[in-house]
Amino acid sequence: MTRTIRLGEQALTLLVAFNPDYFIAQFAQRLEAIGANLVWYRLDGVVLLDSGNLARAGSRTDEKVLHSPEEAYARQMWSPWAMAVSMEYPSSVRVDLNADRVWRGWWSEIRSLLALAGLTALLVFLLLFNFYRRQRQVIQQRLDDLQAQRIQASVFNASNEAIVVTDARRHIIAVNPAFTRISGYTLADVQGRHPLLLVKKPLPEGIDRVVEKALAQQGFWRGEYPAVRKDSSEYEALITITAVRGASGEVERYVGDIADVSAVRAAERRLHVAASVFTYSREGILITDAKGDIEDVNEAFSLITGYSREEVLGKNPRLLQSGRQGPDFYAAMWRALKQDGYWSGEVWNRRKSGEAYAEMLTISAIHDDEGRVQRYLALFSDITALKEHEIRLQRVAYYDSLTNLPNRVLLADRLRQAMRLARYSGQWLAVVYIDLDGFKAINDEHGHVAGDQFLAIVSEHMQGALRSQDTLARVGGDEFVAVIVDVVDVEQLAPILQRLLDAAAQPVTISAVELAVTASLGITVYPQHEDVDGDTLLRQADHAMYQAKQGGKNAWLFFDLEQDRRVRGTQQSRERLQAALHKNELRLYYQPKVNMRTGELVGVEALIRWQHPEQGLLLPAAFLAMADNSELELDIGRWVICNALQQMQAWHRAGNPIAVSVNISARQLMRASFVDDLAAAIAHYPDLPRDMLEIEILESSALIGLRSAGEVLESCRALGVKFAIDDFGTGYSSMTYLKALPSASVKIDSGFTRDMLSDLDDLAIIDSVINLGASFRRQVIAEGVESIAHGELLLLLGCELGQGFAIAPPMPAQDILSWQATWALNPMWAARRALPREQMGVLFAEAEHRAWVNQVEKFVRGEQSGAPELDPHACRFGRWLDQVSSEQLAQFNSGDVLTAMHQVLHELAHELLELTRSGKAIEAELRLSELRSLSSAIHEQLRWMLSHA
Repeated sequence: MTRTIRLGEQALTLLVAFNPDYFIAQFAQRLEAIGANLVWYRLDGVVLLDSGNLARAGSRTDEKVLHSPEEAYARQMWSPWAMAVSMEYPSSVRVDLNADRVWRGWWSEIRSLLALAGLTALLVFLLLFNFYRRQRQVIQQRLDDLQAQRIQASVFNASNEAIVVTDARRHIIAVNPAFTRISGYTLADVQGRHPLLLVKKPLPEGIDRVVEKALAQQGFWRGEYPAVRKDSSEYEALITITAVRGASGEVERYVGDIADVSAVRAAERRLHVAASVFTYSREGILITDAKGDIEDVNEAFSLITGYSREEVLGKNPRLLQSGRQGPDFYAAMWRALKQDGYWSGEVWNRRKSGEAYAEMLTISAIHDDEGRVQRYLALFSDITALKEHEIRLQRVAYYDSLTNLPNRVLLADRLRQAMRLARYSGQWLAVVYIDLDGFKAINDEHGHVAGDQFLAIVSEHMQGALRSQDTLARVGGDEFVAVIVDVVDVEQLAPILQRLLDAAAQPVTISAVELAVTASLGITVYPQHEDVDGDTLLRQADHAMYQAKQGGKNAWLFFDLEQDRRVRGTQQSRERLQAALHKNELRLYYQPKVNMRTGELVGVEALIRWQHPEQGLLLPAAFLAMADNSELELDIGRWVICNALQQMQAWHRAGNPIAVSVNISARQLMRASFVDDLAAAIAHYPDLPRDMLEIEILESSALIGLRSAGEVLESCRALGVKFAIDDFGTGYSSMTYLKALPSASVKIDSGFTRDMLSDLDDLAIIDSVINLGASFRRQVIAEGVESIAHGELLLLLGCELGQGFAIAPPMPAQDILSWQATWALNPMWAARRALPREQMGVLFAEAEHRAWVNQVEKFVRGEQSGAPELDPHACRFGRWLDQVSSEQLAQFNSGDVLTAMHQVLHELAHELLELTRSGKAIEAELRLSELRSLSSAIHEQLRWMLSHA
């Protein structure tokens, strides 16, 4: 009998049987139903029961089966297994289960449990997620509210405008910090009070109704009204009142916003005043952008310049330029603007009508907060009338009102300039004191009016007798002074002095009466052996004039009989120079010679100086003539060679050998002992290279005989000494020299170099010398390189070696090394190369152009009586331009530009000459800067052509 008992989810089956076979059958059936097998063993291995094989009962099995599942494994169907051993009844029971059936059951239950658990977890997750989301929304809302409150509080506290909050009855309940800063009131001062205490009384009539109406219709009111601070000071306030309503629409509070706009209103008033000044100012005002283009001008600008506002907007102010200021002027102006932020000065500009006018101009740069230029402001006033008055005052101050000649003041200035030029050029100037003989009788017989007319006419006659570079001044009633410059020798003065006498004696007809006088002239020259000033020269000439008058009048006389004095003083001066040689007062200065293309120092020239104890440093022209044709001349020559060799040795031992050239006179060169003396001097310096010494001889030495000179120089060459022909081109046999002296180098005389820029003849001579040197394979060096332009032109001509003040002045030996360390080649020189012969026409055209411009300037200044050629096709530059414009200039597209500029230049020159002829020479002279600017533009165009040739 079986019974199944359920204990919760578990089931227990009880089997009770009185028949063992029945029990076994039932047991086996039950086990088979659940997929199990039971084997009951005795401990001795006898099978008591096998539910899967009943016939096996009573059989014996291996005892290992009791302890190992191998048998079940052998069946491959029972797994897992379990075994129990009963010690009360010595037997063991083993139960094997069908793994597939067991696992399928288990897995079915597990899947059910997992499905139930997953569904439950999903439900729980959804519930938790919904709860989390609602909680997050609540928290975020709270954070947003707090954030809004903080923002409102920060805005309230940080606002730069005063904020006042009142309740519905308009009693102040809160203010922000800006309110206290602006008004001076704290919250304690105003809490519970009406905001009207903050504004000025009395209020405009009806303002309360206007405010109420605006609040009702728009919700706010805004207006400007004077406000009052706690200290009773007033300020302009922009007030905004806003009504804050609740959910029911009732006003809960009012918020007032108060902004101090005093500064804004003051700025607006200043802008209004500035606009008024801009509009009504009598000074011209011009505003440009950062690029310099005009943004605005005022009415005064149009009145002064003639240009309307519409005509100049967007244009550059350079349209006003007159040309009287050159590029350097405007470059300096822009440097000042960039460095200082402003520039002020006088400028000549041109009106729309073409009339030039002077203006006092101030330009200021306007910057933004970061320092960048935003625009430029220019204020100017027309000072033309003032400048004309100034010119008239200058005329009165410097010119004689009767004769229009320079007076004593201007004479003193021109005399100082002439003396400075004489010292520099080595030429003389003469001061001539003129007194009219018999003029007092004209005044006494015909009256002062006739006398004045006579003086004016005679002064014109004497002015015409002088050259354009000379000066005639009136210094008294009938006394005049002439300053004659560029005097080579005393004999040159004779024709000029005679013309003065003839001009003074020329009859003059006044009121049908012919009047005539003579003149007495006193002359002195400069420089002199003594250091004298201008006043001394005038006193000397005046003294000589009185001597001439006492000697019979109508004559000239030199002060102290200059020629006789020179003869009498020659011996005394020679003795003093001899003493200077023995006292070591003579010095050697050295002037560098360089390669102007590479910058290389090729040598120095030794130049003698006298360090006079009273007169200071004297140049050779002041003392060497004393030694001419004397033994002293030879002594000085030997001294020069010895000191030059000594200095060369010092430089050589210092590791910086420098070649030195010395000048030798023809008399010293032809002395029988010259070669022996030279060899003995060189022998004192055995380690000094012989070719480092160069001897320079004047080309005029050819007069002593080429054969003799050639033999001496050949002997010098055998010693290893080089030599050069100095001042080449000034003698009589240049080509013969080059042929007879095959190893000589050539030095171009400084007199040719100095004027080569504007003197076509000098330029042609230099070009010829360079070509001769190249043809005879001689080294050519140019003296007198006084400017960058000189060096540049020489390089274009093919001469690379130069010497002159543009490179370095003569200097003591101790300064040479420091100069050498700091010497830097000019970049313009480094870039220049010799032009091919077909391009040389440009250089000659440039020189022709400079010469023509100089003629115009001299005519305007009264230094030249003849007018230059005004036809642009007839002048030498114009003829060259017409000739090459279709050929050489075509490749540069420059013909039209040069022709146009040349045409404008001639038109300008025509205007200047007409002004000069019409008595407006001062105005013409003031406009010479326009001529120079246009001329410079032509030169730049020519040089551009050369650089692209």
